[in-house]
Amino acid sequence: MENKYITVAYKLYVMQDGQKTLVEEATVEHPFQFISGLGTTLERFETEITALKKGDKFEFVIPTAEAYGEYMPEGVRTVSKAVSYTHLRAHETDSYLVCRLLLEKKKTEQRKKKKKQNTYLLN
Repeated sequence: MENKYITVAYKLYVMQDGQKTLVEEATVEHPFQFISGLGTTLERFETEITALKKGDKFEFVIPTAEAYGEYMPEGVRTVSKAVSYTHLRAHETDSYLVCRLLLEKKKTEQRKKKKKQNTYLLN
């Protein structure tokens, strides 16, 4: 699959016992961003999104088996708010979280570098 930078605004609903519940929203102002072909999103999600053209409206369902699977209470982990992202390991998180944390780390490093570039020594 060709690598493309993709931004998408969407609403994610979960269907349970016939009830539709909004669980996540990526707005036009703050869209979900990813590069296709890297395996950072659900395969089915990427297949559906990459078939669209800019501005297309869409609606599709991803069955549990093609998403993250059935809910498993033993898979839930409680993490202290004091834990920094440097303590998280890829096998303890989903790829989306790891990707977001790496992006935040990169942004922080870029801000530090820019601040350093804009620092002048006065004699």
